[in-house]
Amino acid sequence: MSSKPLLIEMTLEQISDIAAELARRADAQQVFYFGSRRWDAPISFGMIEFVIVTPRPAFFTESVQDDLMDNLSVGFEALLTFVESADDVMSRAILVWPPKS
Repeated sequence: MSSKPLLIEMTLEQISDIAAELARRADAQQVFYFGSRRWDAPISFGMIEFVIVTPRPAFFTESVQDDLMDNLSVGFEALLTFVESADDVMSRAILVWPPKS
C-alpha cells in the first residue's frame, strides 16, 4: 500500500501543482484539466481527466501511464490522455499548465 496521500477532492491550486508535475514527467507542452473538482460525490462523469499535449503521445502506453501515476507525489483516480496538438483537446477543458501570466 502506498504511503502517499489519496485525494478525493482538489483545489484549483492542487490541480495546477499536479499538472506541473505531470508536465515535468511527461515532457509536456501544455496540460489541460477536464472534470469535476470532486469526484467521490455523484456527478455526471464521476472522473477527472488530464489531457497532456506532448510531441510523443504514442510513447505513453498503459504501463508507462501506470508508472507515471505511481510516481506522482499524491494519489488520485484520473484518466490521462496524451495528444500531439492542443487542437485535439475538448473545448471545455481548462488549461492548467503552463500557468497564465
